[in-house]
Amino acid sequence: MQTFAADVVFPEWQIWTSFVVDDQAAALSADALTSSHPIQVPIRRAEEVEEVFDAISYHKGACVVQLIRAYLGPDVFRAGLQLYMKRHAYKNTETTDLWQAWEDATEGKKPVLKVMASWTEQMGFPVLSVSKIQCDGSKFRFKVKQSWFLADGSKPPGWETKFWSIPLLASYESCGSDEIQVVGTDVGLYDTREEKEFTIETNQPICDKATWVKLNAGQHVPMRVLYEDQSDIENLAEAVKAKSLQSEDRAGLLLDAYALAKAGLQGPGQVLILLKAYENEDNMAVWDAIEQVLGGLSTLLRGEGKLYEDFVKFAARLVQKQAERLGWEDKPGEGHLDNLSRSILVRLQCRFAGETVKDKAQGLFQAYLANPTDPNSLNSNIKTPVLRVALQHGGREQMEAAKKTLEKVDTVAEKKDVYAALGFTPKLQDKEAVLDWCTSGAVKLQDFFYPMASVAGSGPEGAELCYSYMKNHFDRIHNLVKKGSPSLIMAVISYCCSGFASKERADEIENFFKENPVPLAARRVAQIVENTKANAAFLQRMKGDKVFLDILKA
Repeated sequence: MQTFAADVVFPEWQIWTSFVVDDQAAALSADALTSSHPIQVPIRRAEEVEEVFDAISYHKGACVVQLIRAYLGPDVFRAGLQLYMKRHAYKNTETTDLWQAWEDATEGKKPVLKVMASWTEQMGFPVLSVSKIQCDGSKFRFKVKQSWFLADGSKPPGWETKFWSIPLLASYESCGSDEIQVVGTDVGLYDTREEKEFTIETNQPICDKATWVKLNAGQHVPMRVLYEDQSDIENLAEAVKAKSLQSEDRAGLLLDAYALAKAGLQGPGQVLILLKAYENEDNMAVWDAIEQVLGGLSTLLRGEGKLYEDFVKFAARLVQKQAERLGWEDKPGEGHLDNLSRSILVRLQCRFAGETVKDKAQGLFQAYLANPTDPNSLNSNIKTPVLRVALQHGGREQMEAAKKTLEKVDTVAEKKDVYAALGFTPKLQDKEAVLDWCTSGAVKLQDFFYPMASVAGSGPEGAELCYSYMKNHFDRIHNLVKKGSPSLIMAVISYCCSGFASKERADEIENFFKENPVPLAARRVAQIVENTKANAAFLQRMKGDKVFLDILKA
């Protein structure tokens, strides 16, 4: 509802696209693991609240409300809420009271109770496999089949029986009398485990040229969509290039492709084929999705020598055009989204073209050191990537100079910019000095894990160092945070143990926490272990995929 309200007040922010890239992406990432949990979950002890109020409770919960809003339409959605408020004023309610109010608002025409139960009472979500989309000039025909989607592509017990009630929404390209237009349509409710055929009747002729159909139009349903036929993927890639697809769909299509490739349901090369279609992309939130995918691939490939070098060149080429368009300085007349886009593209330049921008970054860094309290000395939107590149190509002197600015700036946000960069200092002994410093009590308890995260994110050597440091000093770190929120130790575990791609490391992490149990973080540890195994399998598929390797070599 906060997203809904913000969209009404600031429609120019295109906040629903950000919802897809942030909230929905977080929900799907967490819910694609066998260690996930349903939205509705019993709480046996008060302490369990900390563990389950996570991306599932908040982000998937928001996604399911958005799903039902799209299924009912805005007017019925609002009428159902009004009925709920009136019916239960000054009373307590149960979950199903809201579902019942929405169903009553449809006059029994839509099975809201059944739909919502399938999304809130069982964990996980589906992948919708779509057969080749047939077109005869006035209608589209295709078959769909759903199955439980898991990040590693596994099929655990119960896999073959799970299914969801899925509202199917689609968009397609149609030729009107004067112009080509994108049409959105409600295809129907798919609520069976069996394969089912659907037809989209069109009121206008379908274009003679290659046309596309995008299922889950608007990304209103938290699921993945797998197009089984290569031509359907190619047609959608052309729609991305032409920006015929709305921004939510351009973002969702890429995030789906990455998740499907990671699960082994689609070749890794398909992700790069699709990525190339975004060269002319100018939407901030879509670039946020691109950054997520490039960052995910980079983290897994960063220890792979020449393969990683080829990937860095690929990413730098993809970013170059839009980075040059926006530049590094704000321009008169620009809006909020232009500034956020610049922030993303500068981050990507600094990550994948650091050598070409290091002199510019060093100049901005020196200006910042001269007057860190002046907001004009270094734009806050690009401060962290600039500091990271400056430190990465500097030494201990630059790191200490950055630390000294912490004594001069006042706000937590300004300090976090520095914390997020300190670990990028190049020498291992200096990285370790950052870890010693931030766990010594010199940094406030609620912030001490930010420098740890920067060490872990600085590259493969930093990740290994941070992991070893956590293990070797675990008792001290755990004692440091015992009196604080359990979220602090979960943050430490998340940053120090994530991002690896080997089964051996997954086993190490699992065994370490068996010997050093942290009960309130047990679910998070299980998620990390599961993700690490999935990363390992995905890395091997990338290294063996000819299409993937050929695109990077080109």
